[in-house]
Amino acid sequence: MTTQQVQQFMGSPDKAKQKKNGMLEWEYYTGQGKFEVYFQNDKVVSSRMH
Repeated sequence: MTTQQVQQFMGSPDKAKQKKNGMLEWEYYTGQGKFEVYFQNDKVVSSRMH
């Protein structure tokens, strides 16, 4: 998925960070914890829930 597709599905992130390795990290805070989505070249490369 692209950043635009994720934003359409999940809404705007609560926090966005540009990482030193060129990845973009979006954070979403939910009632179940923090959900992170990682992008590289405008494509999701991984995600995780804390």
